[in-house]
Amino acid sequence: GDSSSASSSSSTTQSSLTFQEALSMIREDYKQDYFVTGQGSMKAYADTCRFADDFSSFQGENAVNRFKTNVQNLGSLCDDVSIDWNLYVSDVDVTNETPPKIDADTAPSSIRSTWRFKATLRLPWRPILAAKGGTEHVLSPENNRVCEHIERWDSKPGDVIVNLLRPSNGDETTMNTWEKIMLAIYKAVK
Repeated sequence: GDSSSASSSSSTTQSSLTFQEALSMIREDYKQDYFVTGQGSMKAYADTCRFADDFSSFQGENAVNRFKTNVQNLGSLCDDVSIDWNLYVSDVDVTNETPPKIDADTAPSSIRSTWRFKATLRLPWRPILAAKGGTEHVLSPENNRVCEHIERWDSKPGDVIVNLLRPSNGDETTMNTWEKIMLAIYKAVK
């Protein structure tokens, strides 16, 4: 399907939001690090929102729950998580404050974020997962709910995967067996 079918089918089952309500809900989700913990309410999202990033894309019934499950699974593998983010409306940083009241006729069609993420994965060689990018939260013109959640990574997906082979322990003299094996693989593919 396309994003128009996602937004039109969700508009019949979910109430409309104002732009400010959608922005406030999205901001609260970011404050809870929802895209690692899955703990945000995601109330601004259409039930059938399309989620896309450099690795995959999905939408349809229960798409929001699927996204939350995916990020909860990732989050359960992470230690020492650090996330920095900013929200933008029409290139104005609204991370900490809401922009002046926006008329419904002139409201932007999306809310954009930039983010930087770093965590150590709970794997025997303790690799570091690090990425930088942004997300565009496309709002449905019918109800101001997020109908598309489009992540873009500033890192190449292949580089992110290869870096997961590298142990976080850089001292080869103190590495465990897993770390030594993964370091050898990392050096072979790098």
